Amino acid sequence: MNEFRDSFGKLEKIYDKVPSVPCAACGKCCVSPHVTILEFAYMLEHMLGSFERHHLAKLVAAPVKKSALHKGNNECSFQTMNKLCAIHHARSLSCRIEGLPVLEAMGIRAKPICENIEDRKISVTVHPRDIDIWVEQVFGLSEAYHDVYSEPWFVNALTPECWWAIIFDEKIGDDFFLSMRERFRSEFDIEWLKPYYSNHTKLPCKLANIRDFFNASTNGEAEKAMKLIKQVIHNYPRTGSYYLHEGKQFFLMMKKIVKDRSAA
Repeated sequence: MNEFRDSFGKLEKIYDKVPSVPCAACGKCCVSPHVTILEFAYMLEHMLGSFERHHLAKLVAAPVKKSALHKGNNECSFQTMNKLCAIHHARSLSCRIEGLPVLEAMGIRAKPICENIEDRKISVTVHPRDIDIWVEQVFGLSEAYHDVYSEPWFVNALTPECWWAIIFDEKIGDDFFLSMRERFRSEFDIEWLKPYYSNHTKLPCKLANIRDFFNASTNGEAEKAMKLIKQVIHNYPRTGSYYLHEGKQFFLMMKKIVKDRSAA
């Protein structure tokens, strides 16, 4: 079985393709990033190698705070008091592409061009296809470690806070997530962090809702399923955007089923 570290070099080569942005370090764009399982492992390797133990313990225990500037997002736990990134070397692809003009051209409203960048001249022209390729490559590397985007969980990327939950929260007991937990615990010295972990995301409750939704939809209980998927979409803001796209698609499916039954 390949270890996470076997793919760190390949991940770094993808990261190296992203041109640097002349960041003004205002911190306004910083929200809790959504990262793949491999990207979080890469972050974890960096944290274990460079953070003091008390710093990392504080990070694991920290509550999740809503972003005051970006609706639907949470504050980044890696942002320092002086608005810098504590894991800048190991930051995710979603952070690295922040500020690239191509994002505005792609209509990604959550990532507009930063108004505080003093010099917007990027050394390399980036096209929408470049972004797509980098994302596909990062996802491809992660799929070698887990069949993440599969029914019913559809995990492509999660916030760091959700990854901590998967690693330490005993209320998450599905085999799909237990295998992820075992991989992290076997490859990294992190057991000592478990006593510091606190459930701030309510991810276990969200996963239980997702399981109940699939049971209801499988049993033909469309109205019940529609109510459950609405809870998945709206009741767990501290899990970031996990399952929002899928949830909305499932909601529309259930709504159509209910409508068709009423019209029959």
